[in-house]
This record gives sequence, structure tokens and C-alpha cells, in this order.
Amino acid sequence: MEEPPTIMEALKRLDAAASDPTATLPPRLQHFLQNRSYQKALLFITGQETPLAQKCGQHDELKG
Repeated sequence: MEEPPTIMEALKRLDAAASDPTATLPPRLQHFLQNRSYQKALLFITGQETPLAQKCGQHDELKG
């Protein structure tokens, strides 16, 4: 049985995917990976991203 990758190996693979210009990742996922927002990337992948998280830096309309 093959050993699962270490965290460091997994992060290196994610970094490589995020920096690959030929990758066909959704733009939001690409953004999260490039910024190393791994929790947000996981939420995006699993469809659990909240409407507030979808604003990603555009919170001005929420300020009253």
C-alpha cells in the first residue's frame, strides 16, 4: 500500500498546480490557491462556500 503524501508534498503539488499557466482550474479556485487560501479552496471545491465568502474582498456594500 502506498503512503499518502506528506503535508509538504501536498502543498508543493498545490503550488505547482496554481502556478501552471496551462492548468484549467476555475478562476476562483486558481485565486484561492495562488493566495494560499487553502480553507477557502476546500470550501469552494466541496460547494460549501458562503455568499459572504464569494464576495472575497468586496465587503464595502456590507458596511453601513
